[in-house]
Amino acid sequence: MQPSGVRPKLVSGSCLIAVALLAIALQGYWAQATVEDGTRYNIGLRKISHVMEPARATSAHSDCDYLRGRGAVELCAPAPEADAAYSMVCAAFPLMVAALFFALMSALVTIVSPYGAKGTAAALAGASFAAAFAATVFAKISMPFAFAVLVGPTTEFGSFAFSSAWTAVAFLAFAAGLSTTSTMLRHT
Repeated sequence: MQPSGVRPKLVSGSCLIAVALLAIALQGYWAQATVEDGTRYNIGLRKISHVMEPARATSAHSDCDYLRGRGAVELCAPAPEADAAYSMVCAAFPLMVAALFFALMSALVTIVSPYGAKGTAAALAGASFAAAFAATVFAKISMPFAFAVLVGPTTEFGSFAFSSAWTAVAFLAFAAGLSTTSTMLRHT
């Protein structure tokens, strides 16, 4: 017997939309910082890219994957006395991956479970919300201060990946709230 009603569809739909948004957030750049010489740094949850000619679409660039320590590692060097900020920005990626996994599991449990498994779906949606919110806040707070190359220029957030992360947090808050409320009120 499949769960029927609007609640399971809203919960699973919200979680699946959040999964797609979190996938975008994991792969895209969250912020950029323009340097006085006209070059730009693009900063994501796992790498930094130094774009030499930002006006050209196919500009030369150098990349550093700061979670793996690969590429142009001078871009990934932590800022002086920024151990806490560097640790926070490095924690954002695994937290976001966990949020994606929990959101997917919440959607699957809601869709596949013959009994609705509202408690499990609510717990998974809540865990996904908490992980996505923490990852987004960690990244927003720590990115401008974590890397030595970003000490001078001003870091600006607002990219599509950053907006996707916050939108996913909103969908997950809705799914977690609806699941938890439905479980507490014993709605189907």
